[in-house]
Amino acid sequence: MPMTVSYFIEGEPGRYLTDEGFFTSDRDDATEFTDEAAAYAEASAYPGATVEAYSRFSDVASFLPAHPATEHHARRAWIVEQMNRRAVR
Repeated sequence: MPMTVSYFIEGEPGRYLTDEGFFTSDRDDATEFTDEAAAYAEASAYPGATVEAYSRFSDVASFLPAHPATEHHARRAWIVEQMNRRAVR
């Protein structure tokens, strides 16, 4: 059974970074990284944030996208664009 490792960004104990760039106490809404380096790169944008690893054994492959950090940045860019459009109106 292979080991699956996921990484989460924690701003303070029990508060996880979401795709929208906010912190939540619900880990189910947290952005999940499969690449440790990508998680640390994203965490560097949030002073005091830490990267937490979650390991588990699994019989099935992870269903995460190949590059979740890229998908995360694309969603964040879209959200910022929408907010800027609303601000211009």
